[in-house]
Amino acid sequence: MKKLVKIVLVIVLLGLAANLGYRHYLPSMIATTLTSDEPPSRLIPAAMQDQVIKLRSKINREIEELPALLKETRLGIEDLEIMIDRANPDDFFRAIQEIKNTTITSTDQVFDILMKHIKIEGYDLEVFRAPFVRNTSVDNIQESIVRIEQNEFVTSMSVPVLKQTVKQILASNKQKILEEMGQG
Repeated sequence: MKKLVKIVLVIVLLGLAANLGYRHYLPSMIATTLTSDEPPSRLIPAAMQDQVIKLRSKINREIEELPALLKETRLGIEDLEIMIDRANPDDFFRAIQEIKNTTITSTDQVFDILMKHIKIEGYDLEVFRAPFVRNTSVDNIQESIVRIEQNEFVTSMSVPVLKQTVKQILASNKQKILEEMGQG
């Protein structure tokens, strides 16, 4: 009986360690890899290193555009962090499901679907309509939906990691963004 208790205890401890690694270490490692000027880590397979470099470039462009978006929406970095924390992945999955089952004709239509499903307490997401419509195309949305469908399991598993990764990317660029906004 004591041996069974020890085995269960070891399994629980290993589970907790794995969960901690998944929830904390993995997002930290991803954020560091995506925001670092260093070459991709040795942990990243050679076949994926070009994708990491392209993703870094895209993230850098997005970070450069973020101050203008924040000014336009009259939000701060802290607001984005709160919104990320309050975002419910199930809301996104319901919106994606409706988008998948709808003939998309405009980005306004997609934004309406998103607004129908996604609510973040304390924030009116309508402030994102103009930037969303201006910076997104129906083709981009349809391409994203195809990717989500191809990797649905991975997508559902990675949402918590994605939320933490985005928060860490924001944190690592916070000073730069504030300076660009004239607040640093």
